[in-house]
Amino acid sequence: MVLERMRGLVNRLFAASFILIILAWMVRQVQFAVEQGWVPPVHPSLVALVMYGTFMIGYSILVVGLLTELRRPTLSFALHRNWRWLACGAFLLGIFVLINTVQAIEMHDRPEFLKQWVLDSVCMESSSFSLLFGILFMTRSTPQRSPGYRLMLLGAALFVLINPFPAYITSALGFYLGGPEEYKHFWTETVPTLWFWWDFLSELVILVGALWLLRRGKKA
Repeated sequence: MVLERMRGLVNRLFAASFILIILAWMVRQVQFAVEQGWVPPVHPSLVALVMYGTFMIGYSILVVGLLTELRRPTLSFALHRNWRWLACGAFLLGIFVLINTVQAIEMHDRPEFLKQWVLDSVCMESSSFSLLFGILFMTRSTPQRSPGYRLMLLGAALFVLINPFPAYITSALGFYLGGPEEYKHFWTETVPTLWFWWDFLSELVILVGALWLLRRGKKA
C-alpha cells in the first residue's frame, strides 16, 4: 500500500512538472507571436485559443494527457531492457543536455539570465519534449496500458506532423510560409545551423517512436 502511494506520488510529480513546463512555453509562444506582430491586435487569450485549438492542437492534447496522468497515474518508470528504446531515450536526453548547455553559454551574460534560460531554453518544445520522451521511451510505459501516455504520444505526433515538418518541406522547396527568418534561405541559412539539427532529429525520433508505440506498443 505504501509503495503504491509512493508510485502514485512520483507519477503525479512527474506529470505536474511537465504541465508547468509546457504551459510556460505555450504562454511564451503566444507572447512572442504578439510581440512579432504575427497575429491581429486582439487579446492574447483569444490568440491562445485559436493557436492551441487549431494548428497547434498537439500541445493541448499533450497537456490533457499529462492532466490524465495527474488524475489517474498509470505510467511505469521501471527501466525497459530493449536497447533500441534505451538508445532512443538516451539520444533525446543527450539533445536536451546539448540544447541547454549551448543556450546557457550563449545567454550567460544577458540580464535575468536564469529566468530567460529557463523560459526560452529549458521550456522550449525541442528541449522539454526531448526530456519528456527521453525519459518515457526508456521505461516500460505503454500507451495500451496508460491513457495519459497515449494522449501525450498523439499530441506530440500531431505537433510534429502539423507544425515543423510542413515548414521544413515547403522551405526546402523554396516556398517560405513564415516562421524563423532563416527559413527564407533554407539550404544556406537553416540547414548549416546546430539548432536546426537538434530540432529536426529530436522531432524525427519522437515522431517515429510515438507512431510505433501507438500502433504496436512495447513489450514489457
